[in-house]
Amino acid sequence: MSQMIVCRSQKGIVMGAEAHDMDIDDQGRIQESPMHRLFQLNALSVLMVGGGAESASMGASLQSFMSHERFDAIEDVYAAALPFLATEYEAYMERHCERLPIDPIHQIYFILAGHSPRNPSNPFQAHLIWTKRHLPLLDGDSILSAYAVPRLIRLEVQLNRMCQENHRLDDIFSVMRSQLQQKAQRENRPLEADYAVITSEGIQMRSE
Repeated sequence: MSQMIVCRSQKGIVMGAEAHDMDIDDQGRIQESPMHRLFQLNALSVLMVGGGAESASMGASLQSFMSHERFDAIEDVYAAALPFLATEYEAYMERHCERLPIDPIHQIYFILAGHSPRNPSNPFQAHLIWTKRHLPLLDGDSILSAYAVPRLIRLEVQLNRMCQENHRLDDIFSVMRSQLQQKAQRENRPLEADYAVITSEGIQMRSE
């Protein structure tokens, strides 16, 4: 599974994800292909998609939907994105699965993060959108600090401590990038990743 990482602090949010997809062909061989996992939805929010390639098409659909609607703060984006993605996901499962419940290989994850100018007590928010209760229904959980899919508890503890100590977002970004780089080295491939840094001043998107 491709790695997704998000870290939320009082200074902003840093997101990072591997920019490739791994699948198994009919002969049981692992196939890799490029896949961008971060979608800027508006001036204040970013969606990160995880799982198979179908998640990217759902992210692109949400991005297109948001471009035609007026949603500003992350609270408004989340309220619209959750039912939209749930409908997209359920339609996908109806097309591709013969019966429910579905196989875990079809699970798809989303992390939605952004800024809320109207909420000074909680200006930066992040949500994990996933099949929390039972497949194929999507639901959401708030991410309080650092979170990774698949889980990386040691990294999450380190990033959480950095947030508590009020480290710079650049320092958090460096730790996140190092984790993705180490994973790429273990898998003997070049690092391909997308990043987003969300602050009160705007969003910076990066790729490598």
